[in-house]
Amino acid sequence: MSPAQKSNNSLEWISIKLSFVLVAAPITCIMALNAQGCPFPTGICRVYDFAPFFSVPGSYIVISLFLMLCALYIAERGMLVTTFLLAAMSCIIISRHESNGIFYRATVLSVIWIFQFLAYLFYRLRPGFRIELYRIQYGMQAIAAVYTLAGVAKIAASGLGWIDAGANFPAQIVKNYSYLYFDSGDIAQLHLGYTLALFLAHHQGVVQCFLAVSLFLEIFCMAAVLNKRVAFIWGLGLLMMHIGIAAIMGIGISVIAKPMVVFFVNPLYLLIRVVKYLWRRRISALQ
Repeated sequence: MSPAQKSNNSLEWISIKLSFVLVAAPITCIMALNAQGCPFPTGICRVYDFAPFFSVPGSYIVISLFLMLCALYIAERGMLVTTFLLAAMSCIIISRHESNGIFYRATVLSVIWIFQFLAYLFYRLRPGFRIELYRIQYGMQAIAAVYTLAGVAKIAASGLGWIDAGANFPAQIVKNYSYLYFDSGDIAQLHLGYTLALFLAHHQGVVQCFLAVSLFLEIFCMAAVLNKRVAFIWGLGLLMMHIGIAAIMGIGISVIAKPMVVFFVNPLYLLIRVVKYLWRRRISALQ
């Protein structure tokens, strides 16, 4: 097996590809099925609305083509063309879905496909380009940039005073859980919202600490691309942040958290390594 073939079949890279497809494909396909209308054109749909692609038969054709490209991506076939088409389709589908006025904030998926396409483009244009490193590194950089921009936006809008915004959190929590109550009719959701709001209203220091840590993780997220150990630690910190937001605010975990866990933590790769280690120990014990 040549060095190029070995790099294409590395366990880490295969784990990331498979995990990313398992994250991106369901989200993208669901968005494609719910992108029939285009009342508020945004993104690329401002240029062309792609209506023929999102008719009843058109949506299924688009989904089938997207899944075929995902299969080629996992199989490492024609990666320059494959990643380009995946990036283009992702941009079209997400723009079309958001043109319905529903912002699922899945743009990061398109950004990752674009960055991976750039990695394979540079590999084609520049001899000696370390594709085995940068196809992962570029994805990590794209994710880190999104988090950094989110942190910078908070600073630009409110300055460091954003950390003191915890005084408004109880009202926001009551609002979010009120939506859950009106959606489901479950009075327990309303009671939970008031309980959390009352607790945080009396523990402003906890809220400020949580906000400060969250802002730090976002602003300095580019540190995660330094090495795998830093990425792993940063990824766990960001994951805990997302879980905390979901649990306290009563909202779902945002889309960016999923590819972040794939590229920063790579749980499938870790699981396979643990299983292999335990299997070897068992074999050694039986010999």
